[in-house]
This record gives sequence, C-alpha cells and structure tokens, in this order.
Amino acid sequence: MSAYITLATPMIDQECLVKALGSIGFTKEKLEIHATPIQIGNGGLTTNANIVIRSRFSHSSDIGFLETPLGYKFSVRGGYVGNYGSNWISKVQNHYQKHWNAKLLLTEKQLAKERQHLEEKRKALVEAQRKEVRARAKKMGYRIKEKRQGNVLRLVLVKRAY
Repeated sequence: MSAYITLATPMIDQECLVKALGSIGFTKEKLEIHATPIQIGNGGLTTNANIVIRSRFSHSSDIGFLETPLGYKFSVRGGYVGNYGSNWISKVQNHYQKHWNAKLLLTEKQLAKERQHLEEKRKALVEAQRKEVRARAKKMGYRIKEKRQGNVLRLVLVKRAY
C-alpha cells in the first residue's frame, strides 16, 4: 500500500477542468463533482477531493482534484503514478488551457456584445430624452437649436421675452 501523492496545479476553473478531463476520456458520467470535498481512497489511505474519478473508471485507485485558493491539487495513489503521473497531468493541463482560452475568448465576445447592447440602450435613452425636451420646449414657446459634436448633443432653447 502506498500513500496518496499530491501535486499542485495552476488550474483554477472547475468548468474548464471538467471539460479537459472529458477531452481525454473522463466524461461527466465518469466524474463525481462535489461542492464540499469528500474523502476518497480506502484501507486507511485517504485524501480529500472535489472532483473524483473512481477506481472503476481509472483502472487504478480513486483519483481526485481538490479545490484550493491557489488552484486544484491533483491526488493519486503512489502505486499508480506511472499511469497518472506528470505526463498524464501535463496532458490534462494542455486540454485545460485550450478550454480556458476558449472561455476567455467567449467572455470577451460576450462583453463586446453587452457593451454594444448598452450603447444602443444609451442612444435610445438620449433620443427619447431629446424628443421629450423638444416637445416640452415647443409647448412653452421656445425655439430649439441642436448641435452635435461626436457623441455630445447640445440643445439650446431660445425664447424672446419683450
């Protein structure tokens, strides 16, 4: 019997880690995902993990990823480091990086769409306010002079008083 060996990883995003594991054959059906860490292992040799690949899927002992403030820690029973050692975790990290980059790109696109949507809403609000000011000013007998300079709209209300 050998102890669990733990390796710190730079992986911080659960969604990307789960997708990376799926990319190498450990689909969501083969993973246990827990908000609170659970104990894995047996025979007095245990460790904690949030994401678990049970031994029936890994053909070794239970494998786990524990979420920490510094990233996920990978744990594997020492006797299985040959199958799930540095080469395997490097493969996971490479897939993780691809999913992370895709997520960042998607986030950038979503932010750009949201900015565009907010800008359209702002323009619609300015136009509605402009129409309201013009309508009220005309009722009160004002002449309106409009000047636009880039994104700035200036309304000058003129009324002669004798």
